Amino acid sequence: MNEKTEQNINPLAGVHDILEKMDKVGWGDEFRFQCHKGLSCWTHCCHNANISLTPYDVIRLKKRLGMRSDEFIRGYTSVTVGDDFGLPVVTLRMSGKDGACPFVT
Repeated sequence: MNEKTEQNINPLAGVHDILEKMDKVGWGDEFRFQCHKGLSCWTHCCHNANISLTPYDVIRLKKRLGMRSDEFIRGYTSVTVGDDFGLPVVTLRMSGKDGACPFVT
């Protein structure tokens, strides 16, 4: 299988090699990143993401939106049962045809 075919099957193919070539950030290192509208990646990090929510996340988001928990869960999340432990897993449902986070503007 050639590299192009492998990338079509697995979009993360080759990422390991790229990451290995990058400078590493250690425990004592500092770095700065400023997210702003002038960046080409502005709001793209929150597209088609798989974001799991903890109960605390749900509480904070529903309070901020002025909703009840059940309204928030029905309106903004997908709930599945995890294969490993059989516990519910709540994920933020991406919206729109572009798969954007519903809270990124």
